[in-house]
Amino acid sequence: VVIERNLQANLVDHDLVALTTIVLTNLTLTTQDQETGYCLSHWQGLAQSPTFKKKWSLEAKAVSDRLMRLLGAMIDQYEQRLQPKAELLGEAFQAEPWSVSLFTEEVVRGTLFFLLSTLLGRIDPILRKSAHLGNWQVISPGQGAGELMVVKELGYVQENRLSRATVILAEKVSGEEEIPRKVTAILTADTTDIVSHVAIRARNSRVLLATCYESKIVEELKNLKGRSIS
Repeated sequence: VVIERNLQANLVDHDLVALTTIVLTNLTLTTQDQETGYCLSHWQGLAQSPTFKKKWSLEAKAVSDRLMRLLGAMIDQYEQRLQPKAELLGEAFQAEPWSVSLFTEEVVRGTLFFLLSTLLGRIDPILRKSAHLGNWQVISPGQGAGELMVVKELGYVQENRLSRATVILAEKVSGEEEIPRKVTAILTADTTDIVSHVAIRARNSRVLLATCYESKIVEELKNLKGRSIS
């Protein structure tokens, strides 16, 4: 609760490393997964002297990526175990449809998975820059092709009924949006949380969701508006 309360503050890179260590330590107390322990051990070693030079950043990014894959797998397990039961019981209780569809995601938001994902999302651009890595972060892997639609916010088109396969380039993605049918890929310049609603929906629907950190590439993509891309 204390960490969530202070996430809006201007935390510096060293703060993020320390907070990630705390959350990851707590996570190992609530899960028996060996992978979490391996990641904690590696991260603790890095946290002793966070230089943010290239070699250190590459190593930290490797652990961060490993944790993101672990989080994605854990969240998918929650979805597979809880959501079918939520839909069965929700129908029996005559619950509001929106509360049924969001049930598992709200459970996940009450766990340390959500907090760890948020911290990793904050530190990833820092590590990517200091490690001189590529410009793309893939939230939901996949392939997409269709007519390119450019929008300011993904939420503006979430209820659109599209008639053809579409790739969306959105400047802003809050994470709460629904993905319209016929959308094969979502590209954005915004940082997207792996445990957000849109990320979970993208993985379940096998829709490509990726963030681009290079403004020049984003501008080049915008110039392809209305054209078919793959």
